[in-house]
Amino acid sequence: MPVNTKPYFIVWTALLAMLMMSGCALQRDVYMLEERLLTLEKRNRDLNKQIEVLDRERQGLASNLENLGKRKASGDQELRGQYAGINANIDTLREEISALSGRLEETEFYIQKQQSATGSLEEAFRQKQNLMAEDLAKTRQRLDVVEQYLNMEKGGAKPQAAAAAAPAAKPDNAADIYAAAKKAFDAGKLDQARNGFDTVVKKFPKSGQADNAQFWLGEIYYREKWYEKAILEYQKVIENYPKGNKLPAALLKQGLAFLKIGDKANAKLILQELLDKHPQTNEGRIAAQKIKEL
Repeated sequence: MPVNTKPYFIVWTALLAMLMMSGCALQRDVYMLEERLLTLEKRNRDLNKQIEVLDRERQGLASNLENLGKRKASGDQELRGQYAGINANIDTLREEISALSGRLEETEFYIQKQQSATGSLEEAFRQKQNLMAEDLAKTRQRLDVVEQYLNMEKGGAKPQAAAAAAPAAKPDNAADIYAAAKKAFDAGKLDQARNGFDTVVKKFPKSGQADNAQFWLGEIYYREKWYEKAILEYQKVIENYPKGNKLPAALLKQGLAFLKIGDKANAKLILQELLDKHPQTNEGRIAAQKIKEL
């Protein structure tokens, strides 16, 4: 019996069609897979590129972070240096303030000391002024006494010792009158000598004997211990005959006369003037010794 192959043919045809269809399907899948694979590869390449970019950015960031760290460390070190310098400056300023405070205290102490010393000097000056005022008052009293004596002489009254007789001889020239008066002085005849010296001074004031005669008038009153009158007579030598040879002697004896009446202040002034103006004379050396004793 012949075999009916038609069904088999149909089956094989169907199978073949199915296979062909399957093959087409598989081919499409392969294409799709390949396309997907290409897409994935492209995506992978893109991702790798992005990764490379990101890696470079990461490296850049790491480098920046490292630089920042270095700058931060440098900045911290610089800040620490500045801080240390500021602290050192503060310590220096504190030391200077302490030194200035010490100097200020010393200055205040010195000012207080000076003020105290100034107060003492002012007190001493006031006391000196008071003493000088007292001395001035005493001097004025002595001058009043001297003026009284002078007024007595102007009125014609004379000391008791002045009543002695006038010298017997009456020379008519300055030299002779002076010589006679000096002889009387050396002999202790003070009234006779006084009249003779007074005549020379009044009648022959320009003569070479006038300054000596004036000085010996002061000496007569000094011997008589009428020291106030002697001071006035010595002053006439000083004022009227400043270039005479008796000027140093007149200053010395005037200073000694002030000492006799207890006026050390005026005595010292006159003796100092003598020492300043005539230091090389015997009178100047005596004045220097007297000043040391005062």
